[in-house]
Amino acid sequence: MSLFEPQSNDLRSFFRGLLITSVKGAVNNWAGITFSLVIAFIIWVVVQDYENPRIRSLVPAEGEPPVVVLPLNVPDGLIVEDLPTVRVLIEARQETINELRAADFTAEVNAVSVAPGHSISLAVEVKTNVKGVRILKVEPEAVVIPVSEEGVREIPILVRTIGELPSGYVLLDEEVQPSLVTVRGLPFLVEGIDRVEATISLSGLRDTVVFDRELVAVTKSGNRVSVSIEPSRVSVRLKIAERAFQRSLPITVNVTGEPRKGFAVEGIAFLPPTITISGDKNYLLDIDNVEVLPIDVTNANGSITVIRNINLDSKLSSEIDSVVVVVTIVPLYGSRTLVVAPEFVDLPAGLKVANANYGVELKIEGPASLLNSLNEKEIMVYVSLENGSVGYGRYSVTVDVPTGLSIDAPKNLFLSLEEETSSDN
Repeated sequence: MSLFEPQSNDLRSFFRGLLITSVKGAVNNWAGITFSLVIAFIIWVVVQDYENPRIRSLVPAEGEPPVVVLPLNVPDGLIVEDLPTVRVLIEARQETINELRAADFTAEVNAVSVAPGHSISLAVEVKTNVKGVRILKVEPEAVVIPVSEEGVREIPILVRTIGELPSGYVLLDEEVQPSLVTVRGLPFLVEGIDRVEATISLSGLRDTVVFDRELVAVTKSGNRVSVSIEPSRVSVRLKIAERAFQRSLPITVNVTGEPRKGFAVEGIAFLPPTITISGDKNYLLDIDNVEVLPIDVTNANGSITVIRNINLDSKLSSEIDSVVVVVTIVPLYGSRTLVVAPEFVDLPAGLKVANANYGVELKIEGPASLLNSLNEKEIMVYVSLENGSVGYGRYSVTVDVPTGLSIDAPKNLFLSLEEETSSDN
């Protein structure tokens, strides 16, 4: 029996024996070493093809994500509405095929000729870097790339803060660079954007901090929108400081000069009457009021209204920067004329006042401040009817006015008395 004849149906044993025999035969023959190596390589290839043959398969396999086709050279101003997918018919060994995924392939089309509203089939070119894989066919071999006019908007950036600052700290200011971004995408998606957000957590922050944040476009309901944002990141500077001590203080002003003769300053009013000051606690506790610049009333014969700025030490701050000051100037003395209904006293029995509608005209003089605040109910006019009789007569008048005022009133009031009439029940 020949040495090279297989002694069983096991092809593997045959080639192994052939390899061993070839090597032994070349031990004493250096010239045959090269020949032995070539024979060994050929044997190895044959064994590989027998045990792990090359087969054809459509990849990725069913149930696996397909290969996404990437369009190249899309004209400016157009945007791809949807990306088609393909599968690839390949030839490779089974163990290689079992490991292949969509990410192992690159599928591309030249989209330079696409236009909105036009369906153009474009040939798909697929490449792979996996060794031992030969691409035979792409299914489908051509695809349509749908495009539309690109939607573009400029949208301001909104900083969305989450969490809370530590107790005793406040967010004083925020700076965003840039403040505007350009959003590009499908028109209906771009139109549906409500805002572009940069989200920052305030938890644990105690000082001014600068953040670099990715931007997100969202709808009114807060759903994210898949669009292109340029630039895609933003710098946000948050100015954070410890909460300052606050006090509500009254406002004061010095009045200089003298009003015109016969007039005087009646009062000073501020709007608002107090202001809230923030700053160092120890510094604020030493302040009792906030004084604004003086007001000159020289030769004034009427009220003066001015706006005064609030000037504070650099260590302090105020919620407002100005206040309205009203200086009320009134005449020193004046008069008012009033008609007051009298009260009748000492009416004799069996008589009554014939006409109840009587009034006494009074001229009241005194300081303007008292006159302006005078109420008629504070003036009492009495008419004494003592010793009165039926018919007309003159009766004495007495008037009481508040202290500080003088009165000029008639001494008598001319009126008529008549008998009271009685009726039988």
